[in-house]
Amino acid sequence: MTQRITRESGTFAIVIAPTRELAAQIYAVFESVLGCAHHIVPCLVVGGEKKKSEKARIRKGVNILVATPGRLADHFDNTRALDVAEVRWVVLDEGDRLVDLGFEETITKITATLDTRARHARRTVLCSATIRADVERLGQVALRDPQYIAVGGRPAQDGAAPAEPDDEFHAPDQLLQQVLVVPMKLRMVTLVSTLVDILRQPGAAKVMVFLSCSDSVEFYFRALTRAVADADAPDDKADESATARRSALLRKHTGAPAVVHMLHGSLAQAQRKATLAEFAPAADVPHVLLCTDVASRGLDLPAISHVIEFDPPFAAEDHLHRVGRTARAGHAGWAALFLLPGREEGYVAATLEPRHRGKIVSRSYVDVFTAVFGPAWMDAATALQLDVERWLLASAQMHDLAKRAFKSHIRAYTTHLSAERDIFSVRDLHLGHLAKAFGLRESPTGVNKREKERAGPDYAKRKMLQVANVHASAGASEFNIG
Repeated sequence: MTQRITRESGTFAIVIAPTRELAAQIYAVFESVLGCAHHIVPCLVVGGEKKKSEKARIRKGVNILVATPGRLADHFDNTRALDVAEVRWVVLDEGDRLVDLGFEETITKITATLDTRARHARRTVLCSATIRADVERLGQVALRDPQYIAVGGRPAQDGAAPAEPDDEFHAPDQLLQQVLVVPMKLRMVTLVSTLVDILRQPGAAKVMVFLSCSDSVEFYFRALTRAVADADAPDDKADESATARRSALLRKHTGAPAVVHMLHGSLAQAQRKATLAEFAPAADVPHVLLCTDVASRGLDLPAISHVIEFDPPFAAEDHLHRVGRTARAGHAGWAALFLLPGREEGYVAATLEPRHRGKIVSRSYVDVFTAVFGPAWMDAATALQLDVERWLLASAQMHDLAKRAFKSHIRAYTTHLSAERDIFSVRDLHLGHLAKAFGLRESPTGVNKREKERAGPDYAKRKMLQVANVHASAGASEFNIG
């Protein structure tokens, strides 16, 4: 007779996810599925949570452990109560994302520990959207005599990885993509106008807006949720650390409430968790999520109706993941990509393969303004710009935030792939016009043309390393989210 499993039976399965948010969502699914089997106990251990509480739960006994790599390795080293002798199954979810975030060495350490401590032969599953060379290396470390299974792909031959399916990364037919070529000094007001145009449509839209860096997310979140003239005050009275607020600005132009959220890697874990809990479920009011690429994949965010790439992606793969957030399961979807006049206009033709483009149409920013404000759009856009500028002048704190966002945007702009440097050239940025995109009346001191002129061929690489080192020392980087 099979013995009944209880929490004292030991840990039988470990699921490893690249980000805290994905791990939390996997854990939530286990809780739901195991609702009728209370004797099987799942447990979640992720970075950013209190290790003392996690150790207490592990000490009581767990059967399924869901974890991020760094925290799991930490518990392997420092939690004596974590007994993995009974582990039989290991799942590595989002394998390509695990590699992208630099967890290959940590996974190697984890699998070596399991080889030493587990009494049973384990079955390991590596799930990945793509089978790149670096993902195959991870498979060589974690898997033994692997069998490849592809969804829609051609069968593997002689034990090799299966070929990618012919329709891999095809943009779905129901996805409509627009390209908006917008002058730098009009970017901010065009974003607001685009959101107003979307939110005026029937139904409760769920919109994701992708920006290049955390500071930009913070700035636009504050700008969209500030108090404005001739509008009701925001319903949310939370303090400055809140990550979700009703937007008086959007209500002023749409007549309906809209909740604005923000999500980026520098937020505290509790804030990130709260953002997902509030944004992910279906709602009867419009919701807008301002985010970095931390939200581009690996999260369950259903029913996204619109995606706006306000800052262009750093690689073609990032673009596909971003727009792939909408038009899922046969539903219609809409995406817009903001580009600057000049070299950036060649981005789509130079970077995206025809099969990846799908239905892409160009739309004039003037059409957006006209749809929202009518023939007198220029006066309305000017009033909106001046309103933000006056708001910044009235608050030293917000003015400093705008300056930080301005400088962070430039640093992020330099990290585009070297192959795309002819398209995204930092030397082409008009700093005075860029200042307008952050509500500033002039370029902040310390950033000038001479600084750009000193930028050599390795400028982007040096800047990217500087940003990574600064964030790593603070322990709150976009690259350190496990």
